[in-house]
Amino acid sequence: MLNLYVMHFWLLVSLVISLISGWGSSSQQLDLVRILSPAESSVLQGIVAIKGTVTGIGLQRAEVSFRYQDGDSTTWFLIDQVNESVVDAVIANWDTAIIADGTYQLRIDAYYEDGHQLETMINDLRIHNYTAVETPLKPTEDTTISGSPKITSTSIPTITSQVATPTLLAANELALTTNDIVNSIIQGSSIGILSIIIMSVWLYIRHRNLR
Repeated sequence: MLNLYVMHFWLLVSLVISLISGWGSSSQQLDLVRILSPAESSVLQGIVAIKGTVTGIGLQRAEVSFRYQDGDSTTWFLIDQVNESVVDAVIANWDTAIIADGTYQLRIDAYYEDGHQLETMINDLRIHNYTAVETPLKPTEDTTISGSPKITSTSIPTITSQVATPTLLAANELALTTNDIVNSIIQGSSIGILSIIIMSVWLYIRHRNLR
């Protein structure tokens, strides 16, 4: 019976230890530092809102800073500092008009009470407040021959006048020609004269029979 109580006691102790260790590991997973915007390779002008997340158990502070990317300088310049958690919101506002145009890096460092530190960084941020944004040219066909510029002629569209050609209509079979009319008159006259002659002969013969 005593051994049974001892076994139950150790099971309870093991359960409590597991819960405590699980709670500790889950709190570590809550630590998160990320930048949502600006995105890498963005062109920035004026005041830029830096959005992201800085959170975690025991967060002391988070520092937002920048540095010039194309030089040898390793100095980071502080933009702003936050002392509380921020989740998917504006962490700091960066006035890019007070620095020279160029390519920069952006970094957020988060410091925690237990001494550990988290960092996130964005590269290739192009600031263009005072210079035009460069536009890459698309590659074209060969533009030089033996080091000399190649002059290409531009074809000029030829304007051709299109004259409408009248279309001949098919002959109307019902149309009467001059020859048809003349022939009809001759035929009609002949028939009329022949009819008069026959009528005259018939009247003459009848008149003689009446006598």
